[in-house]
Amino acid sequence: MYPVFLYQITDIRTEPLFMFLVTATLYFFLRGLQSASIAHPLLAGVSVSLASLTRPVALILIPFLAICYMIRPGIRAKKMTALIFCFLIGVLITLAPWTIRNYIKYGEVILVNNAGGYNFWRGSSKEMYELTTIKDQAAFSTASEQFETDHQRTITREVNESADSPMARSRVWRRRGLENIKDHPELYFRYSLKKAVNYWRLWLNPQEYGKTKALMSALIFVPLYVLGFIGLLGYRKTNPWIFRFIIFYFLLFWVAHIPFQVVIRFRIPVTDPILLVFTGRAVRVFFQNLR
Repeated sequence: MYPVFLYQITDIRTEPLFMFLVTATLYFFLRGLQSASIAHPLLAGVSVSLASLTRPVALILIPFLAICYMIRPGIRAKKMTALIFCFLIGVLITLAPWTIRNYIKYGEVILVNNAGGYNFWRGSSKEMYELTTIKDQAAFSTASEQFETDHQRTITREVNESADSPMARSRVWRRRGLENIKDHPELYFRYSLKKAVNYWRLWLNPQEYGKTKALMSALIFVPLYVLGFIGLLGYRKTNPWIFRFIIFYFLLFWVAHIPFQVVIRFRIPVTDPILLVFTGRAVRVFFQNLR
C-alpha cells in the first residue's frame, strides 16, 4: 500500500518492473548465501539480467554481486565457486540471446542498448543544468518542452547524420558530452554536485509538481527514510555484513547515476523496497521496547 508505488504504476514507465526485478535479485542472492540450493544463485543471475534488459544500470550489479559472493565471510571455497558459477550461468542464459541478436543485426557488441552515450550527453548538457535553476513551475514546463522538441531534436538529427550504427551514434553522443564538460567544467562540477544531492532528495521536484505535491511527498518519504535507516542501523551489530552490503548497494547505484540525468524515480526502485523492510523492523523494535 506504499503510496509512491501506487502512483508509479499509473504511468507507463520502466521503474515498476525494474523495481520488482532488482528486489527479486537481492532476495535470491541473499537466499543463495543461506541455503545449499543452486536454484537461488541461478535465479539471482536471471533476475539481474532481466533487470538489466529493463534498465541497463542494473548491469553494475553483475560484477558487484559476483564479488560479494567471493568476499562473504564463512563461505567455503567449494560453495563460493558453485554460487558464482550458477549466478553467471543465470546471467549468461538470460542476457546472451539479446546480445547475440544485436550482434547479428548490427555487427556490434551491444549488451542491452546504445542509450548510454545519449544519456551521458543529457547529464552533461548546459541546457539541462539551466533547467534546474528555473523556479517557476510554468516556466520550467515551457523550457523543458522547448529543450525536448527544439534543442534535442536538432542535435539528434546531426548525430544520426554523422553515424550509421547504434554504437557509432552512442560514441558521437558521448563525445558531445565530453565536449560539454570541456567547454563548461565549472558548470558541470556544480551540476554533478546538484545531481548527487537531488538523488537523495526526499520530496518531489517542486519545479515539475508544484510546492503542494512536493510537501505531500515529503510526508511520505521522510518517515520512510528516517525509520528505514534506523532499522538498517540495527543490523550494524546483529549482522554487520548485511549492513555493509545494503549500504554499498545504495552507494553503488547513487554513484552510477550521477554522470547521467538524475530524478528521484530512478532512486525509488533501488532504495524504497529495502527501506520498507527495515522500517517494519524499526517499528517492531519500538513497540517491543514499549512493553
